[in-house]
Amino acid sequence: MDDETPLLFPLPEPSPEPSAAGPSWPDLDEPMVRELFELGVAARALEPWQKLEEDDWFGIEDPDDGSIVVVMTMGSGEMFSAVQVYRPPEGIRFVNAIEQTGEVDEDIARFQIRMVECEFVNKAELPPWDEQRYKRFDLKAGRKRKSWPAFGQREPLKAPWAPDPEGAELLALALRLLPRFIEAFPSLPQEVYEACDAEGTLLIPLYRLRPGGDRRTPGDWQLTSGPLPKAPPMAIEPDEVFDARMAKLEPRKGTRWQVGSIALPEPVLDESGIPVFARAALAIDERDPEVPKPDFEMPGISDDALLRRCFGRLAEEKGYLPEQLIALGELTASLFKNCPAMRGVEVVSPEEVSDNMVFLEGLFSDLTGAMDGGESAAPDFEAALDSLENCDPDDAAQMLEMLRSLGGSSSIVSALEQALEGKAGATLPGAKPVGGLGSKGTANRAVDLYRPPQSRKRYQLRIDLMHTKPPIWRRITIPTDASFFDLHVAIQEAMGWQDSHLHAFEFRRGGALTHTVEWPRETPDFGPPIERLHELTTPLESLLRGGRSKFHYIYDWGDHWEHQIKVEAVIDHPKAGGLPELLKGKGACPPEDCGGIDGYYRLLEAPVEDIEWMEPEELESLRSATFEPDTVRFSEVRDLLD
Repeated sequence: MDDETPLLFPLPEPSPEPSAAGPSWPDLDEPMVRELFELGVAARALEPWQKLEEDDWFGIEDPDDGSIVVVMTMGSGEMFSAVQVYRPPEGIRFVNAIEQTGEVDEDIARFQIRMVECEFVNKAELPPWDEQRYKRFDLKAGRKRKSWPAFGQREPLKAPWAPDPEGAELLALALRLLPRFIEAFPSLPQEVYEACDAEGTLLIPLYRLRPGGDRRTPGDWQLTSGPLPKAPPMAIEPDEVFDARMAKLEPRKGTRWQVGSIALPEPVLDESGIPVFARAALAIDERDPEVPKPDFEMPGISDDALLRRCFGRLAEEKGYLPEQLIALGELTASLFKNCPAMRGVEVVSPEEVSDNMVFLEGLFSDLTGAMDGGESAAPDFEAALDSLENCDPDDAAQMLEMLRSLGGSSSIVSALEQALEGKAGATLPGAKPVGGLGSKGTANRAVDLYRPPQSRKRYQLRIDLMHTKPPIWRRITIPTDASFFDLHVAIQEAMGWQDSHLHAFEFRRGGALTHTVEWPRETPDFGPPIERLHELTTPLESLLRGGRSKFHYIYDWGDHWEHQIKVEAVIDHPKAGGLPELLKGKGACPPEDCGGIDGYYRLLEAPVEDIEWMEPEELESLRSATFEPDTVRFSEVRDLLD
């Protein structure tokens, strides 16, 4: 290209600054909040997971435009879960993928979905919008496990958030029809849920509003059947300007580029105070020694426009097109294969490349995996760091440059960055030694960061296992400069837990969760972004100053053992530092994996013959157990980390 031709694709302007006002969620009036709550409580009482399987769907047809939403009951048997309503087109595309393959791409499940849901949770797990509304309107659910309805909404490239009025109305309609569907389900004709045409389209139960009927009256909806709706494929808008500019360039023999995009797994607040997932796109020439700066966009620009922008900028800077282009993802491949100006470029998928040099794919995978953590954060994060053992130093240097350009402040990102620095070694000027916040047992990073307590001051803490009668509790002392990880170990050993599940310390204000202290794990699916502190490097005194007297410790996200911790006093101790001390306690610790509080009291109170999974002698031992203070031994935390 001649020097006078202006770049069509300049470097993007900085994205708008995130909201400084904090998270904001849609306002629902009191009648809608009360109705949703009552419908959710009624659905919980029905226990739909006992009567329906996850693929026992039903549809609701909109009488205005004929569009169909699909209602699913998630969970089966003893599993408590949710009622979900999938909305077109993205939600229906998700349902189609499940129906056709039984699986769905993770990128679609997390970032390209449209649905509203009622999830059944414990009170402590309520998202802040529901917690505040229930408190404001004095709404109370039962004391059974997972008895509180929590309402959420998913939109493409947005984090789980509070339903807007339209989503709340749709969810209320689904919950009104759910009891009717459960009642009618046993008598549905056999051909329902079977292929109804040559293409294998499923026939599903479908509610249609009778002529002149009232949307809010369940009896006005007639149960019929109809084909499962099909969502149109993701559309790619043509761009004549892009095509014309690329048509001026010729492929250069022997060159290969890679192009792709990802949604960053950690949401940020947009200008409206709503958490959204930004996207990053990157086009690279494999021969370039440095990874270029990626393109970023908040939701609003299409993914194909973002991909065109980063590819077009690289092409105009080089003055030619590649001979071969590795396109990551179906949308990316379709975009460039169908571009008229790319007819001379061989567009291939990573699976078609035989030399195993799809650097961009591995970079995206490692980056998002390390930032996100997966379902069990510590093992996934450990694997991500361990995978660097075989990483070439030059590749490590490129990955590090990419990570730095993406930014991010989480401790997981910090750990990966520092691990890459150590692996890259002399490749990077001024590289620092490895010292990140890795997971326990990962190259001794944790033990290197650990600082034993030194203070002569101690907190006297009372730890109560909530919802137990008679109370199960412990009273301990621990140095004020001990870390929250020290306290975690002390609670496990004082109570009698086995430290075999995830945990977190939670701090709340006005009933709303404000921040947690924990080992890095996946960001929860429900709720706004909150501050997450690393328990190994956060001393107790940094958060317990200024009169704060209560906080909570959650152990095992399945059984959800919630402990309330109260600071009773700050006392002097003759020795500096040292191990925690047990002062007193009552009540034997429940067994692990027994189903939480409800499951524990079922073991204690149900007839022996009803507890078939436990030997009578074992059950009797459990019921007669008492707390034995003399058996408590506190460990040296450094030994656990080493």
